[in-house]
Amino acid sequence: MKIVKEFTNDHQVKITVEFDPDTLIRYKHRAARKISETNKVPGFRPGKAPYNIALAQFGEYRITQEAIDLLLEKEYPDVIQQAEITPADSGTLEEIKSENPPIFVFKVPLEPEVKLGNYQDLRKSYEPGKLDNAKVEEYIHQLRRNASTIVPAKGSAAEGDLVYMSISAEDLDKQDGDDKVIFTSQPQQVIIPKKSEQKDTEWPFKGFTRKLIGKNSGESIELKHKFSSDEKRDDNLKGKNVVFRVEIQEVKSLELPELDANFAQTVGNYEDVDQMKEDITNKMTEDLNHSYDDKYYMDLIDEIRSRSTIKYPPQVLDKEIEKVQNRVEADLKRQHLDFETYLKIRKMNKDEFVEQEVKPAAIHRLERSLVMDAFSNSEGIKLNEDQMSETIKTILTELNADGSLLDMQKQLGEREFTNAITYEAANRSLNNQINQQLKLIATGKKDSQKLEQEGIEPVTEPEPGEPGNPAD
Repeated sequence: MKIVKEFTNDHQVKITVEFDPDTLIRYKHRAARKISETNKVPGFRPGKAPYNIALAQFGEYRITQEAIDLLLEKEYPDVIQQAEITPADSGTLEEIKSENPPIFVFKVPLEPEVKLGNYQDLRKSYEPGKLDNAKVEEYIHQLRRNASTIVPAKGSAAEGDLVYMSISAEDLDKQDGDDKVIFTSQPQQVIIPKKSEQKDTEWPFKGFTRKLIGKNSGESIELKHKFSSDEKRDDNLKGKNVVFRVEIQEVKSLELPELDANFAQTVGNYEDVDQMKEDITNKMTEDLNHSYDDKYYMDLIDEIRSRSTIKYPPQVLDKEIEKVQNRVEADLKRQHLDFETYLKIRKMNKDEFVEQEVKPAAIHRLERSLVMDAFSNSEGIKLNEDQMSETIKTILTELNADGSLLDMQKQLGEREFTNAITYEAANRSLNNQINQQLKLIATGKKDSQKLEQEGIEPVTEPEPGEPGNPAD
């Protein structure tokens, strides 16, 4: 067997293999026997027809195709071994250059390859933000608002009031006619927010709702707004100069419940308001820290990624694209929305959606994962059994707390459930260890830790005011 390798720019290798001249002949004889085992040849028992008779009965083409399949099944593993490559996936037969001698050309995707850049000098201080008490008060206020009683307003619309209305919109830059209409009367109900509560995502534009302040039931108003070409709230409004016609039907006030022990009990069976505030503060602090950690560690991985050389074949990316798309469709299904309807809403076809949104997300996920694996290997990070056991307990506690433990066990079955929990625990444990090591490096503590392990006292800069500080 003679092998010639040619590496391609997309991280694959083209392998040209020349087999011994009699190789294909041997496999043709095997193919003839195999075909005759399941196809009757008059005068002969299954698989016992001579080669020439089988050839005449079934034809050269059929026997050759079967022979090639048999040859590939048997010889391909040896080709890969002798080529001394590590494939990422099954290769493909690109061309049969010759049958005598048999010369086949294969294209094989290679395992992803990551050459980490220097990450030991990576520095990023770890400074989680402190929860603003105003956020807690705002959250509690929202809870009270959700539990409020709707009563008639005593006057014009004001902050915190609920306004029932209908809205229509026209394009001011078009001539009279149906083409001016962007949408006809649509019913809406909104709560007028405080200035501090306004959101950039407010529809149809930020500040729209506060323009209702001072208006009364039965009043009609017009509001004009010029939208940018990159408007993200509503594709129908992109780049248009729009007039909104608003008919206010009713203005209601929200009567908030008293902030007392009774309210605290309805929120979460708390004994009093102080206990409720403490629990809400703890949960919001935990969420804040989680959000900070997610961004902190992802930024570090992305920085290492930018310093590294990452290679992978298109087949590996295609699989990641499929995973991302499946996740998108699963998320939509949970929202009772099918994929085709979602594409219609977005005014995109499937190819556009995959190219513009799914593929970039898949590249990020794939390359981050590859960098994390390479970093883990470089730092000698391995699964810790004690940590795994604790993580499994944590996951089971979480599932039990949200009431999904028994349902998940029934749905998956005991074996698949155990495998799923173990897999999740392994991922979490490994990621936690990776994050801890990243943090040590980024905060400069890994060097100090190494010196301590070697019994060397780390040198520290004197604080301002201490003897030896050059600033004194």
